[in-house]
Amino acid sequence: MAGFQYNHSRLIDPEEISKYCFTILPVRIHVRDDIANAATLALVRDWNELVQDGREKISHCSLCDKGNWCSFIFPESIPNRLGLLTYLTDIGLIHDDACEEMSMEDAHHEHLDLDAALDLEDTRALAKESKSSKTKSLASYALLECVKIDHQQSIAMLQSYRKQWLSVMEHHDTRTFESLEAFFRARSLNGGMGAYWSMISFSLGVTLTPEDKALMEGVVESAERALLLTNDYYSWERELEQSGIQEDGKFFNVVNFFMEREFIDAESALEKVKQRILFYEAEYLERKENLYKSHVVPSHIKDWLESAGLAVAGNHYWSATCPRHNDWRAAPIQLRTHLSIGDLAAMYPETDGNHDISRSLTSHEASDTSRTSVSQDSGRCDKVEAGADLLDTSAIQAPCDYIRSMPSKGFRSALIEALNIWMQVPPRKLDIITEVIDLLHSSSLMLDDIEDDSSLRRGKPSTHAVFGTSQTINSATYLYTCAVQEATKLDSPESVNIVLDELQTLFVGQSWDLYWKYNLRPPMEKEYFEMVDRKTGGLFRMLVRLMEASSSTGKTARLNLDDFSRKIGRFFQIRDDYMNLVSHTYSQQKGFCEDLDEGKFSYLIVHCLAHDALCGDQIIGLFRSRLLMPDQPLSREAKLHILECLEKTKSMDATLGLLQDLETQIEGAILKLEEDLGEPNFPLQLLLKSLTVKEAILNA
Repeated sequence: MAGFQYNHSRLIDPEEISKYCFTILPVRIHVRDDIANAATLALVRDWNELVQDGREKISHCSLCDKGNWCSFIFPESIPNRLGLLTYLTDIGLIHDDACEEMSMEDAHHEHLDLDAALDLEDTRALAKESKSSKTKSLASYALLECVKIDHQQSIAMLQSYRKQWLSVMEHHDTRTFESLEAFFRARSLNGGMGAYWSMISFSLGVTLTPEDKALMEGVVESAERALLLTNDYYSWERELEQSGIQEDGKFFNVVNFFMEREFIDAESALEKVKQRILFYEAEYLERKENLYKSHVVPSHIKDWLESAGLAVAGNHYWSATCPRHNDWRAAPIQLRTHLSIGDLAAMYPETDGNHDISRSLTSHEASDTSRTSVSQDSGRCDKVEAGADLLDTSAIQAPCDYIRSMPSKGFRSALIEALNIWMQVPPRKLDIITEVIDLLHSSSLMLDDIEDDSSLRRGKPSTHAVFGTSQTINSATYLYTCAVQEATKLDSPESVNIVLDELQTLFVGQSWDLYWKYNLRPPMEKEYFEMVDRKTGGLFRMLVRLMEASSSTGKTARLNLDDFSRKIGRFFQIRDDYMNLVSHTYSQQKGFCEDLDEGKFSYLIVHCLAHDALCGDQIIGLFRSRLLMPDQPLSREAKLHILECLEKTKSMDATLGLLQDLETQIEGAILKLEEDLGEPNFPLQLLLKSLTVKEAILNA
């Protein structure tokens, strides 16, 4: 296209292209193909040393003597993103190859397992040696590097990867398609096209709005169909051979579709697919030019559409020449690299490809065991025998089931899983600890909503609004007894003492939060921090202490994790208070600035009152009026006035600054723990990045 600036790719001679394939589009390759190759080799090495299932020895990844697949499909990628995209792509290729040999049901479960492994809020308690845990470590390693580069794009890419590929694959019996359109709809999901388009966005650093996507829809459809048909055309012989060991209805290839639907032989079907590919490539060009003529198309959309066309052509050339489709019976050549994925970005702008990298993901020991799962009876105390003929626990359990059915942030469960990389708590005990924390957290949510007069919890009516205040208090108290009973299963008196000790601390912290609110007596900052350390930090401290008491290694026993727990508690609580006032999502789930309805002395309010007496008097006055009408929320006007006071005293900025400082301190604490323990913890780093407030980037 005239005027399009190619910054990172070079043109492949059209005569060279014509020797191997029939695309009518220009083929370009990224000038830093060495970065992509290094990433593929790093993934193969890491898979071998960490997962240890041998898949990397039989799966042909992105390597090709003409160039790496990702150098062709992301030819204009920002260089420090190319290696990360390649690493993630090759995880997908090895995963996909493994699933080809499974039944549809088994493959679907395998996809869901990887889907959960890529979930930032994955709450499963995974054994460290399970394949799921190992896969999550691999993916977390690469995703952490992506997040460091571009938080917003990385999260969008990850969500698309999960929701538009993994969670929807293997749902279709290929014998049931009645039309080519139906085939394309299913093939797009099976081929992960939604995920791939999000990777193009990440490669370019381009964010597309829903309006942008609607404008581009026709052009993207043509490019997508050309991509899908090209893959099926060149992978036909390999997939035909694989189909001999697959169950009926799993052979997902358009050549086979035409053969069965039109009763033609393979040669005729291949020619039909070839003509379709040429048609869709030409249609892509025509629709793109018509769009440019009929609309004032922003430059970022043009960049994206041009890159999509380059991907179609590059995929075509690579597919025609790569070992994956053309020499699949031969074992992949086992090349080696010393590079780790965390250093691929550092290869830009120049490298000799032979850096001596000291830090590697594969410092973990690895062996394969099956993962554990939480019992379906988790969260319920043993059956009450007295009077069990007539009365069971259903009435007391109903509010508990209701609160636990709500969408969860899953932070505490994810933290437990991440910390277990170091502590290596046996799976059964890890399940128990996770359940103890979940029971206590659920109980505290029910009581908090009553004490704060909250009508909403995560966008749904609060538990006491559904079941009544008295029943909710009774059920919440019941959960405390369940948690203590669960802790006894850890076979350690120390564990029960830890739970009771931290519960006592938590209740003392909550008592001061309630005291200040009822008496309209704002705390000093030091008092506020001590309250948070007791109330929010108590639960984090409890889970750390329980894990240390059950650790099979005792590696962390010599380290003081109290400071780490305290910082995590402060960050989590103050971030939650901040988001309550600034996040649109929080407003939808809990109501507009709901903390102000409660008369809560959050850090923002405490800071404001300490820095402006007049604003402080006005806020206290509005909180006092709330006590006179306890059933009425503060008016929108009153809330807006409080927000103006917070802006005037720069309390918003001060809170954000404090959060950023806490995040930096936690990052430093993690690095120090990694150094002291001699083992990196990428899931823990990624978990913190998912909550980042650096550069005011929030998961709003």
